[in-house]
Amino acid sequence: MTFDVHQMYFSSVARVFGKEKTAFVALILFDFVVGMSLAVIIGLVFRFGALGVWAGMMTGVVMNAFAQYKIISGVDIRTFLRQTQQRLKQEDAGKKQEKLIEMHDF
Repeated sequence: MTFDVHQMYFSSVARVFGKEKTAFVALILFDFVVGMSLAVIIGLVFRFGALGVWAGMMTGVVMNAFAQYKIISGVDIRTFLRQTQQRLKQEDAGKKQEKLIEMHDF
């Protein structure tokens, strides 16, 4: 459960930093390709039943959580924050200019 929550949390944060494509590829690769394959192999082929299916899926989830963490840890947060602050300042300056124009119209 902990890894399941963290994989979704990490992927959401990765999307904020513009890494949505990488986060999505990791999700598909680890949760579906690896997790589902292992679930079928362990649960059905090796006849471990529901426990095998759970173990296979959890292996994919844990691998995805670690991949999402690696994606986030590779982001330079300070640079991202500086860019965001500059963008907000530019938008704020544009809004002030719009307000001045509106005031002059009246």
